[in-house]
Amino acid sequence: MFCCGGKSLISVIPRAGNTNESRVLNERSPLSMDTNETRSRSNVTELGNRTMHDKQDNVETIEVNVLSTDNSESSLTKSDTTMSNSDKTISDLEKSEGEIIEAETPKEPVESRSKVSEEKCEKDNAVENVAKVITNYSAKEKNMATSPGRLLATYPLVPSFTYSEKLDCYVDNIDLLDPDIPGPHPPTTRKTEVFRLEDYSDVDERAVSAPARLLKGTLKELVAYLTKDYHDDMSRLRVIYRWITCQPLEMITMRKEPPQSHAIFQLWRIRNKKGNYAQLVSLLCRYANIPCVIIHGVLKGSTYEVGDVIDEDRHYGEWNAVLVNGSWRFINAYWGTCAEGASSGNDVIDDFSDESPNKLYYACDENYFLTDPDHVVATHLPKKPKWQLKKNPLSLEEFQKMTFVKDRYFNLKLKTLTHPHCVVESNTGEVEIKFLIPPKKSLDIDFQHLLFKVTDELDKRIDRLAFIHRTNSNDHLTIRVRSPSAGTYRFELVGKDTSVTSESYDYDWIAIYKIVFHEGQYGCPLFPPTPSTGWGPGRVAEATGLVPLSHFTGEVEMDDHGKVEIRFGAAHKDRIGEMLYIAKVYTGGEKMDELPDCAVHRVEDGDVIVNVMTPKKGEFVLRLFAKDINTEKVSEFCNYLLISNQMESNGHFPKGFQTKLGPKAAFMTSGLTPTTPSGLIRSEHAEVYLGFTRTEDIELSVNFSGENVKPAEAPRLLSQTESGKNVTYTVRLPEIGLYGVKIRGTRQDGAVHEPIYDYVIDYRKAKKRTKNTQSIKEEAETYTHEKMEEEQQEAKAQKDEDTYADILRRRLRMSIEESNPIELKNVISEMRGLKIASMEQDIMHGEEECIFINIKRDLLIAIRDKDSKKLKSAVKKVKAAKLEERLQYEVNLAKSLIERLKKLQKLLHAILALDQSTIMEIRGYSSPPPIVHTVMMATLLLLGHWHEDTKAWKNIQTLLLKTGKESIKRHIQDFRLECCPLEAAMGAKDYLRDYSIDQVRLVSAGCATFYVWVKGVIEELEKRAGEEMSQIRPKTGKGRRRRELTFLNDLNGSRDA
Repeated sequence: MFCCGGKSLISVIPRAGNTNESRVLNERSPLSMDTNETRSRSNVTELGNRTMHDKQDNVETIEVNVLSTDNSESSLTKSDTTMSNSDKTISDLEKSEGEIIEAETPKEPVESRSKVSEEKCEKDNAVENVAKVITNYSAKEKNMATSPGRLLATYPLVPSFTYSEKLDCYVDNIDLLDPDIPGPHPPTTRKTEVFRLEDYSDVDERAVSAPARLLKGTLKELVAYLTKDYHDDMSRLRVIYRWITCQPLEMITMRKEPPQSHAIFQLWRIRNKKGNYAQLVSLLCRYANIPCVIIHGVLKGSTYEVGDVIDEDRHYGEWNAVLVNGSWRFINAYWGTCAEGASSGNDVIDDFSDESPNKLYYACDENYFLTDPDHVVATHLPKKPKWQLKKNPLSLEEFQKMTFVKDRYFNLKLKTLTHPHCVVESNTGEVEIKFLIPPKKSLDIDFQHLLFKVTDELDKRIDRLAFIHRTNSNDHLTIRVRSPSAGTYRFELVGKDTSVTSESYDYDWIAIYKIVFHEGQYGCPLFPPTPSTGWGPGRVAEATGLVPLSHFTGEVEMDDHGKVEIRFGAAHKDRIGEMLYIAKVYTGGEKMDELPDCAVHRVEDGDVIVNVMTPKKGEFVLRLFAKDINTEKVSEFCNYLLISNQMESNGHFPKGFQTKLGPKAAFMTSGLTPTTPSGLIRSEHAEVYLGFTRTEDIELSVNFSGENVKPAEAPRLLSQTESGKNVTYTVRLPEIGLYGVKIRGTRQDGAVHEPIYDYVIDYRKAKKRTKNTQSIKEEAETYTHEKMEEEQQEAKAQKDEDTYADILRRRLRMSIEESNPIELKNVISEMRGLKIASMEQDIMHGEEECIFINIKRDLLIAIRDKDSKKLKSAVKKVKAAKLEERLQYEVNLAKSLIERLKKLQKLLHAILALDQSTIMEIRGYSSPPPIVHTVMMATLLLLGHWHEDTKAWKNIQTLLLKTGKESIKRHIQDFRLECCPLEAAMGAKDYLRDYSIDQVRLVSAGCATFYVWVKGVIEELEKRAGEEMSQIRPKTGKGRRRRELTFLNDLNGSRDA
C-alpha cells in the first residue's frame, strides 16, 4: 500500500491547514485495481490514493502569532513596534503572547510590497494571502542567547519587515538579527552524512510522549519542555519537527477559538486555514534560537497533474529552511505528517490530559526532514532562486518541464538516463524510457507500473501497453510504452527495496510521465501481464541457484527460424541434481494460452539449457519453473518476452519430451557410456548415429517419433549394429523437422524396463545430392566403421570447441562475481588463445572488470588501513578510471574517513602547538578545579594511565613534568587509535559527560585543547566500532580484566569473548 514515510495509509482524514485539498486515503494498493478500472481526472487523490506526500500548502488567510508586551499597540510600523518596547525587559516580554490582525499573503512578494500593502489596508482592500503580524520586541539584549530568535521569510509577513540583502529574505527586526547568520548557500554535506534516525530515537520519544497539557501553556513553555537538556541544533530541531508531525489536529476538539496565549491556538489556526505548518515551525524554531526561514514558492503537490503549466496561485505553497551546524537545510512539516492509524470516530482529545488517546495518530515521513536540495527541487521551487540552495538554480520553465520524480526515486538512488522532461512525445507509436539502477541494489529492487489512457472525463487503466525489464547487466531499467492509436497516457512507475523488512513498507511512486502519441502503432498487440518475479533473470533466479549465461534481459529475440537457446549456469553444481526444471510457452496478446511442445530443456556440465521454438511471427511468453525434489516446492524463477520475426511457421517438438533430455535416473546405474552425450542433436545430414558402450548386460530398445513419422514406419527408419560391447543405432530422418528418440533398458536380472536416455534431433536442411550420389541404402552399406568414427570425432572436436568457449564464459562470469583478479587474467589469456571473434566483447568486458576489481581492492585496503595517503591515492584512481558511480558507497566512505583523519591530525597539531609554559600552567595548580583534573584524567586514560595512577593530582603533575620522549606531547604524537582499548575510550567519555567545551575553555584554554583531542579520539573510535560500541562497558581502572578489546585485535581476528 502506498504511503508516506513507509507507513501504510489506512485512515480517511482530510488534513487541515491548506485550501483546495482534502485527503481521501484508500485502503487498497494502487497495484490492486482491476484492469478495466477507470478514474476521474478531477479526483487527483485517487489511485490507491495519492499519498500524503502530495500536499499543497495553499493558504487562504495566514496569521503569525508572535510575542508582544502587555502594553503593545496594534501598529504595523517597525518604528512603533520597537520604540514601544525600548524599556522592556525579557521577563516583561514573556508575560503576554500575541495580538493577531488577519490579512492575506502576497502572490508575488517584492520589496515594494510593504508600501503597496499599507496603502491597500488604508483603503480596506486586503491583498491576497498576506499575514499581518504585530511584533513587539525589546531592545537588543547584550546576551542574544537569552532572547528569542528572529522571524525570517522570503516575503514580508507584514509591511514592517525589512529586506536583508545578505539573507535574501525579510526580517521582523533587522537590528536584532545575528550578524553571523550566513546567507543561503548549498550545504557541503548530504543528509545521510549528518543525520542518522537511530541516533535520535530518544528525541523522537520525548516529542511523541509530550504531555497534552502543554497545549494549554505558551509556545515558550512548550519549546522549553521539548528542548530541555538538548544543546545541539540537530536535537532541538528534530524534537520540534517530530512534535509537529505527530499532532492529531482532527482529533483535538476546538469548540471555540482558544486563548491566543495557548500553544493550541496555533493548531487552531492551522485547522481553520488561518495559518500553516511552515509558520508554526518558524515560531517554535524562534523560541529554540534556530534560524528558520519561511520559504514561499510553487509545489508539485496534490493540485498538480503531470505536465501541468505551473500556476502561482493553484500551486502555491510554503515550507522552511533551517540553519543547522552552519548549513541551511530544508524541512516541510506538512508533507512530513502522515496518517498512521484509523480513528473510531469518537476518539477525540478535549481534556489535554496525559492519558489522551491516539497520541501517535500521525507518523513521520523522513523524506521531508533535512531534505537535500536536489530532492527538494523535484517538487518545490522557491520564489527566490537563491533559496533553492543549488549552485545552478532552476528556472520556472525548467522546473515545469523536468521529470516528475517522487521520494522513492531518491530513496532508491535512481538516475534518469533518457527523457529528462515529464512530457514525452512520439510519432512512432512507441517510446522507450530508461533509468540507471545502483549496481549493488539492482536485484533488490522490484518495479511495477500503472498506465492510464487520459480522456476528457475518465482515465482508463491499460497496464498491458507497457513493458518494463532490466537491461545492461541489470544496471538499467528499460520501459517500453506503445499505443495502437493517437492519444495521451499517464505512466506511473512504482517500486520498493525488497531488502527492507518493515511490514508497513510497500510500493511507492518513483516517477510519473505524460506520454503523447501523435500516431499509433499498426497492429499493436498488448504486452503480457507483468509476472510477480518481473521479466528476465533476477533475484528469484539467483535464489534458485541459477545465473544467466546467454540472455540477461527480459526480452529475447528469436533467430530467423523462430528458435533460441537460453543457458543458465548453476551457482552450486552439487545441487543441480536436486532440482527439476519445467519450461512453458504461452501466446502473447490479449489472451495468454499455453502452447504445448514448444520448449525442451537439458542439463549439461552443470548448465541448464532451454531450447524454445515459436510457431509463427509474433510475441510469446516463456515461463521457467524449478522444483526441489526434496521439498516438492515449485517456484517460477524467470520469465522472458519472446519476439519472433520468422518468415516461415514452425511445428512442435516431439510429444513426451518436456521432461529433461539426456540421461534419465536409471542411466546412472546402467553401466552405459553414450557416444553422443548431448540430449539435443542438430544435424544437416539425413542420418544420425547414436551409440553406447556397455559394461553390464542390459537389453536396450529404441522408440522413434516425429511429426513426419507414422508409427508403422518408425521401425523401418531405425537400424542397429553391434560390435563387442558397442551398440550403434542409425536413425534415418525422412525430411526436415524435429524428431525424438527414447532409449529404454532392461537388465538381465529382470529389472523393470526403464527410461535410459532421451534425444531430440533437429534436422535443419536436407543433404544436397547429385546424380552420382549413392542412394541412402547404398551409402549405408558402404559406410565403413572407420569413416563413422572419423565423422564423430570431427563433430566432437567442433562440440568440444563450442563447449570450451562456454566454459570460459562461465569461468569469466564466476571470477568476476568472486572478484578474483588472478583467475580473471588467466581466463582472458585463454580466451585470447582461442582467437574467436565472438569472444572479443567478453575479453573487453573481462579486462574492464579486472581493472575495477583491482581498484576496488586498493580502495578497500586503504579504508581498512585508515591511511590518509593510501586513501587519497585510491580515490584518485577511482576518479581516473571513471568508476565513481560503481564505487559510490566506498568512495563516500573513503572521503569521510579522509576528513575524519584530517580532523584528528588538526587536533594533534593543536596539542603539539602548545608551548611548555601552557602545560606548566596546568601543572602549576596545587588544587586544580575539578574540570581540569577530570579532563587530564581522561587524556591520560587514553594514553594508558588508569584511574589508580591519576586520581591523585600529584601523580598527574609528575607526568606533566616529563620532557623529551616521555613528555605528554610525545605520547600523544605516538598515539595509535587502533591500539586504544575501547573500554578506555568509553571510560574517558564517561569522565567528560558533564562538561562542554565552553565550560572547559572558561577555566583553562590549554586544558580545552586536551579536551577537544580526547573528544575527537572518542568520536572517531565510536564511528569505527559502530553498533559494537553500545556493547562496551566503560573502564577507567585496572581491576581484573582480560586483554583489552581494540581495533588491532579485531583486525587480527583475535577478539576476546
